[in-house]
Amino acid sequence: MPHRVLVVDDTPEASGPLATLLKQCGFDVDIACNGADGLSLLNGFAPDVVILDLNMPVLDGYAFLEATRKSPAWCDVRVIVFTADHEADEDRLRKLGVVQVCRKAQTSFEVLLRQVENCLGYA
Repeated sequence: MPHRVLVVDDTPEASGPLATLLKQCGFDVDIACNGADGLSLLNGFAPDVVILDLNMPVLDGYAFLEATRKSPAWCDVRVIVFTADHEADEDRLRKLGVVQVCRKAQTSFEVLLRQVENCLGYA
């Protein structure tokens, strides 16, 4: 069974190509356009890794993280933050269990793919 990745990002220019690359590499992928939709998808799509943007409408990435960490079912899900926010609070994110923080302007989709693979123990 392929590993599952949930991409939670309101920017189609990021989520679409990223999902395509992950699918080409054999991952089962679902996309949520905000944190609230991401939380809804968790019940039917149990991801091994979540790739999470921080700045989104409806429910931002921080609120998504806080909600997952309060849930016994999702408190241990691995999360990689992929954000354009240059002022992201990395200490707060690490305390919320984020595995890696990647900046969109500095991280290619291929590097992000390697982060996902490392997170899953492929390396």
